[in-house]
Amino acid sequence: MVDLDADAFKLKRMMKQDAHERAFEIMLEGQRQGEADTERLFQSKLAEAEFRHDQKVEKMRREHRQGAAQASNKIRLNQMKRRNECV
Repeated sequence: MVDLDADAFKLKRMMKQDAHERAFEIMLEGQRQGEADTERLFQSKLAEAEFRHDQKVEKMRREHRQGAAQASNKIRLNQMKRRNECV
C-alpha cells in the first residue's frame, strides 16, 4: 500500500510538473506572439508616419517651386511693362 501511495504521489508530481511546463510554454508563446504583434504594429505605424512625412515634404517643395515661379513671373512682367512704357 505504501508503494502505491508513493507511486501515486510521484505520478501526481510528474503530472503537475508537466502541467507547469506546458503552462510556461504557452505563456512564452503568448509573449512572443504579443511582441511580434507589437513589432508589426510599430512597423506599420512607422511606415504610415514616413509616408505622411514624405507627402508633407513634397507639398512644401511644390509650394516652394510655385512661389519661386510666381516671383520669377512677377519680375518678368515688371520688365515687360517697363519695356512697353519705353516703346
